[in-house]
Amino acid sequence: MASMEEELLPILDTVSSYSGVAFYKLVKDYVGIVESEVLEIQCIKNIRILLRIPDVFSFFQMNSKDTFSLKKRACIIDDDMSYVVRAGIRSNIEQFIELLKQFEESKSTNSNFPSQTTTSIVIKQPGQCICHQVNINKENEGFQSKSFVNIFIRNILNNLEMPSNNYHFDPMVSKFASALSIVSGHNAYEFIRLNLPGALPSITTLRNYNQSISLPLRECEFRFDSLKTYLDSIDSSYVFMVCSS
Repeated sequence: MASMEEELLPILDTVSSYSGVAFYKLVKDYVGIVESEVLEIQCIKNIRILLRIPDVFSFFQMNSKDTFSLKKRACIIDDDMSYVVRAGIRSNIEQFIELLKQFEESKSTNSNFPSQTTTSIVIKQPGQCICHQVNINKENEGFQSKSFVNIFIRNILNNLEMPSNNYHFDPMVSKFASALSIVSGHNAYEFIRLNLPGALPSITTLRNYNQSISLPLRECEFRFDSLKTYLDSIDSSYVFMVCSS
């Protein structure tokens, strides 16, 4: 039988929009009938409210005829009317709340909004480039190697502080630009470059780069020997080819 986490995982993105009847039905279907009634009787009608309640079982402390029927099903009641919430029901609701908390925290961690400190600096100094206030590497400390996205974004941020005739490009970015110009063509490459200032080298710079790595491209010239040497060096036998008219 699938666990609650496995069952809820595919729909967690939409759960935050549930409220009222839809939310109670969700709890009833995935957590339990009694568990759903515990929330409904307290008008805990959505995740936002649920995550703000310190103890969803505290209302059982009241001896009320409105809650006694539910209390008998959700709790073990002693002769002197002291009670304990049934372990299974408590476990189900606590597991549900913990799962929702972890999901909300993961969304908050993965968000790309600037921190409060960074925001205050930007407000105090309007018009100033925030390049030094964005630490790309800090967000990627969990990885052993830097991803291309990291390198690409950091390269753009660094170039934003320089005049356009003094842009510098990481070798990985230059390789990417070379491949992009071949695959997309001159017009598409120029369109992307002009709309992402500092992201890609100019055509002249790119031509010099291609020449420096001995990759001048000539129409109808096939370089199978060089291709085989390169494939052997990376231990691969697959080639991606683009043909354009």
